Parts: sequence; structure tokens; C-alpha cells
Amino acid sequence: MSGLSKLYFGWSAYFKTPWANASLPESIKSFYQVDGITLFSGCVKQEKAMLILEAQATHAPSWITGRLKGRLNHHFKRVYPEFPGFDRSFLLQSLGQNDRGIVSAYVQNQVDSSDLVDPLYRKRMNELRFHEEGAGKRSTSHRGRYDLVVHVVLVIANRHRIFSQEAKKVFEALVEGCGALGAKPYDISMMPDHAHLMVGWPATLSAEELLEGIKREAGEVMRRSAYWQDGGYVGTVGPYKMSVALERNRRFGGW
Repeated sequence: MSGLSKLYFGWSAYFKTPWANASLPESIKSFYQVDGITLFSGCVKQEKAMLILEAQATHAPSWITGRLKGRLNHHFKRVYPEFPGFDRSFLLQSLGQNDRGIVSAYVQNQVDSSDLVDPLYRKRMNELRFHEEGAGKRSTSHRGRYDLVVHVVLVIANRHRIFSQEAKKVFEALVEGCGALGAKPYDISMMPDHAHLMVGWPATLSAEELLEGIKREAGEVMRRSAYWQDGGYVGTVGPYKMSVALERNRRFGGW
């Protein structure tokens, strides 16, 4: 993906039985370097281990959870013979510098905050805004839970400026394209040469697959295969700010 991605997560995995004898050294950061995963914080409570991390756009959340649990399970078994093991319960949650309320408002206010001169054009573009509540709901796979939301920005090829009639078709194609991927749209805002979306991220797709998939599916709806510029932006959004998650881990004795 030639675009930009900022993908942050909070991960919690539960032990089979409460376990109070472990610590989580910062040296475990090195375990995940080969996976393209950067750990920012970690801690262990009696019932679970918690990590805060950044991952690459080429890996699906379902793959990330497998790597996180697998390598940490190996470490605990090697260092602590009494380690009870992990059960199948986990939570992978998207995090960001801003929470979902802030990002939703940002997307919805794009037209009003722009320098559009024509008031009729502004009115018609504002009519294409979309918002739906529910971005805090979690999807479940077996006993694992995913709570994943991303802010996506797509740019029209050559920064082509669209009129309101074309913008309506693009808007409808984006909604349909998200649906084809199983990506739930929560916010959409059309701009003269790009689009902002806040969507639920399916755990089986990488950020790269999600971004390119939305462009491909929307393009097929419009029957225009090269409608979008290469790349784009995908950034995770959390139910609360990442700083809150980091402070929580420190409060529980983590790094």
C-alpha cells in the first residue's frame, strides 16, 4: 500500500485460571520485531495480560492476535513452569490519538470547515453526509472479541473535482462497497476531490486489503476501474484515546 497507515491496538488475553506470580519485562518487545509489531506498553494482572501496540497495514487483525498470544504463551511457558496457559478469551481493540466521537465529528464537519465558495454546492455536499450510531459494538469470533474501527480517506484520481450529482453516485458506491467487504460504515463525508469514512474493520482483512477493497468494490459499482488515486489513508480509532490505555497499563504496574 503506497498510502499512509496508523494502526494502534490494545490487546487483552485471559489466563485459564488466576495467576499472580508473573511479570512482563520490556525485553519482550524484541519477540515481535520480526512480525512488524511494535509494543508500546505491557502489563500482567491476575486474570489477563495486556499489550498496547502498533502493527503494519499488511497484517489482518486475526493474524495479529495469533502472533501476540503465540509468542507470549511461549515466553510464559519457558520462564514460568506453573503458567496455567491462556484460554480462548481475548479482546483486540483499535486505539487512536482521538476517540470515536472526535473523529466522527471531524468527518461530519468536513464540508462546513472547507473553503467552498458556492453555497448551493456546499448544501448539496452536506446532504450526502452519513452517520449511524453503533461504532462501539464488538464482533465476536468464538470467544475472541474484536472492536475495530478505522478512519479511511480515499482520493479521486488526479484530484478530479466532482459535482454534486457525481458525488451522490460515489457516495452510494462507497456504501455498497463497504457492505460487500463486511465493513460497517458509521460516517461518510464527500468532498470535491476525496472522501472521508469511519467504518467497522473486519478482522479477517488487513488494512491494505480493506482500503484497496473499498476502492475496488466502489469502482465496480460505478463501472470505473481506475477512479481512485493510488494509496490513501487508514488510521485506527478507539472508544477512548490511546493515552488512556497507556496510563491504565502503568497504573497496573506495567511499562
